[in-house]
Amino acid sequence: MAMDCYPPSPHTCDIWQAGDSIVPADAIPPGDSRPYFCIKVEATFMTYSESEEGDANVVESAERVKTFVVPLEQLIGNDASWPAISNMLSAVNVPIGVKPCMIHKIDEYLGSVARKRHNTGAKVLPTIVSIRVEDYVYDNGDDDNETNGNSDDDVVLRELMNEAAVAHVPASRAAVEGLNGGLTNANCAIC
Repeated sequence: MAMDCYPPSPHTCDIWQAGDSIVPADAIPPGDSRPYFCIKVEATFMTYSESEEGDANVVESAERVKTFVVPLEQLIGNDASWPAISNMLSAVNVPIGVKPCMIHKIDEYLGSVARKRHNTGAKVLPTIVSIRVEDYVYDNGDDDNETNGNSDDDVVLRELMNEAAVAHVPASRAAVEGLNGGLTNANCAIC
């Protein structure tokens, strides 16, 4: 099932299967026979200033690259695939507001790669995810509010890229018992 993102976004997410050259030499633990994905995430962040005349000028640009080696079973046929992919995107500072469509696209692509006949039995499936996050600020030509050449609008991307990632920390047994009066349930995800 295809998922379209509305409204259409200026952000892009392209994915393709890569060659073995992106796989780090020590990526797979010795003796581990499980298949893995080696996913290289390349994220480019651009902020443009748009003038009244419609000209777009690059205000700020940054790139973050990180490689992840993840067992195939954590990303295929598993309810944990979306959180795992979300954590990868967080590691390169992709803002939470642009993640859902990207996560869906990556999840579908990884599933299709794993099902391809020529990939059956492969130890590592190298994949590249190229992300481009764009932001536009309007330049009204008013330089009175600028300090040292940077207006408030010019730091939009910088703040967006430094958005804190939410750390998921399991609750302690004492904290759970404090919430429900000491009752714990072995089937509870928190317990």
